[in-house]
Amino acid sequence: MRSSEHGGRDNGVGATAAWRPARRLLLAATVLGVAACASHDACEVRGAPGSSPDLGAEQAVLRSIRNGSLYAQAIAPTGVAACRLARDDGVLRVHYRASGGNALDVERDPRIEYTNVEASFVTPPVDNDAIGILARAERESFGAGGCGIDWLNPETEKSADAQGNEESIYRGDVCNCRARVRRNAAGVVIKLGLRSSC
Repeated sequence: MRSSEHGGRDNGVGATAAWRPARRLLLAATVLGVAACASHDACEVRGAPGSSPDLGAEQAVLRSIRNGSLYAQAIAPTGVAACRLARDDGVLRVHYRASGGNALDVERDPRIEYTNVEASFVTPPVDNDAIGILARAERESFGAGGCGIDWLNPETEKSADAQGNEESIYRGDVCNCRARVRRNAAGVVIKLGLRSSC
């Protein structure tokens, strides 16, 4: 008997058959949603009260970070474990942590054209050429001509701490740009950075 013959009640058979396509669609959407969360394309967002973000600009910043050389070296090899985006009085801060322990921190203040990108390494960069990585990041930020960083004459100093780290700073002549390489006592790269303020 059909449900209409029972005063509108269904014995369950018709309902199950009718819901199968809907359940498949729901399952597919759930699986796709989990895959999207697992890819960590979206960052946890923290905003200051009353902040009115330019979402298009933020998405452009996130895309440029994910397409950049420092992200490729610090985060991409082991994948994103966490991402946090924070806004505070016009300043955008993004923090990525890789599954392998590396981190990438980006700070941008468009009002003063300030950008600071720092990659911290627990696992050394895939590319052993720190200067090559930073030179690519310079061109990504400033175009083919870069910002005039003098890669041949760094200011190098030993760290005052007991770890024996060494830091080299390379200065450019456009937008107060500078690149930084920090190595541990064994000469392994533990931090790369690029900063500018126009």
